[in-house]
Amino acid sequence: MPPTIKITPAGKVIGAMPQSEIDRTPVLLALNVGASDDPVEVKIEVVFHSVRIKRRVVKGFWHIAATEAEIELRAYHARLADLTKSGPVTVKYALTTSTKKEGGIDIKPEIKIGEEVSVDVGSLDLKKEKSEEATIEYSGEEYPLTSAVIGDNVVWSFSETHGPKLIREFILGNLPLTAAYNWKRRPRSGFLAVRTSPRIFDSDGKRVSDAKSLALGFLLFRKSHLANEYGTEVQFEVGEK
Repeated sequence: MPPTIKITPAGKVIGAMPQSEIDRTPVLLALNVGASDDPVEVKIEVVFHSVRIKRRVVKGFWHIAATEAEIELRAYHARLADLTKSGPVTVKYALTTSTKKEGGIDIKPEIKIGEEVSVDVGSLDLKKEKSEEATIEYSGEEYPLTSAVIGDNVVWSFSETHGPKLIREFILGNLPLTAAYNWKRRPRSGFLAVRTSPRIFDSDGKRVSDAKSLALGFLLFRKSHLANEYGTEVQFEVGEK
């Protein structure tokens, strides 16, 4: 039987939060502990979903959702034994270089980076001006999940990879995180927070422009539509088995 856990305020985590508040919260938080008592495994689950708001004039919904979140875990008077670490993902890039020349002299190179992989070399000769374009493909690593250990406290940062997305431009899914602690004294207590800043997306999951977001912000970010807009903070205490 695992140790018990007491969360304050209890109504701010999945399992105790009312469904009406869950439906209006862009980033949700669940907290539990594993079966071991020494060290104690603190089990966190961050759930990203979209708050859907029906459009009034045309069909479809606005989505209020997150593209990033920061998760902070503090364990008071405890020693960190293990944690979920950072992990890279491989991303393909295409570097397109366009150079204009006049009389054999470079005028100005222009650089554009995108995720589409293609190779195209062309030239244009018009009124003694020549333009050449080439695309170089390469792979790189991005770190959507990173972690920083500050003493015995942990801060994770999770975000979308850069560039346009085929289906949606916000995060939708579950992020499980763990940290194992040896507490030096009772009570075995700590603090957990998830912080985010949601954005507005249209019905096909694409982020709306900053100007349009400003115009829609007053309407869509009213309290009746959104809860826990910038995240959630709780205190917790681990009991005995």
